Amino acid sequence: MADVVDVGLLPDDGNGDKLRTGGQKINAKFVLVDAAVALNTAKVTNTTHTGDATGSGALTLATVNASPGTFYNPAITVNGKGLVTAAATTAHTGDVTGSTALTLATVNSDVGTFTNASITVNAKGLVTAVSSGTGSTIQSATLTANATTNIVIGDTDTDRAIFIKYGLVRGTIFQAGQIVVLSRGATVDEPSWVIDIGDDAGLTMTADISGDDIRLNMTVDNSVVTNITFDYTLTVITASIPL
Repeated sequence: MADVVDVGLLPDDGNGDKLRTGGQKINAKFVLVDAAVALNTAKVTNTTHTGDATGSGALTLATVNASPGTFYNPAITVNGKGLVTAAATTAHTGDVTGSTALTLATVNSDVGTFTNASITVNAKGLVTAVSSGTGSTIQSATLTANATTNIVIGDTDTDRAIFIKYGLVRGTIFQAGQIVVLSRGATVDEPSWVIDIGDDAGLTMTADISGDDIRLNMTVDNSVVTNITFDYTLTVITASIPL
């Protein structure tokens, strides 16, 4: 290392380096500083990156996908580095078609407005057929005291929901209401309804299957009650009924 400049012990004591000697020592220091700066500059110089990212300052990812854009219901290809290398929009098929604006498949050719409609519904809850029907016909049955009267209200060919609107008349007593019977092929729910018809008498209604018939069974629980008229209409919806 170059010598430091000797400045003596006191000002102008004559013990320090001469001016020329001091200048030579200072020059030698600058030579060392310049060499150190040059060496450190060489060590921090950036190099250019290659491979998946290129550049020396701001780095740029290599292009791996030739199809940039926006995709719907996309099919994509991903490489081992997790980069999407291909993408494309694909169309839906089945009950819904299309890729952006989707379209339900047509399952019903009977389009329009219907009255007293008869409808068919598939397992997905879609109406597949519909037609207008005639107004419900009022039917009538006379109930016998202390006995059971059976009324056929449908068959077991298909699953169906049977809506029964009724009016029950006994003298001055009138009752009206609605009940629903659900049939699943050869089985039927077995609901029970009890209706007060006066004089501590009651009417019990149940549903069952006899052969291929769905029946409504009405039992009067009093032997002295007479003149009971049961008027009713049926509305049937054919549909797949879940268990």
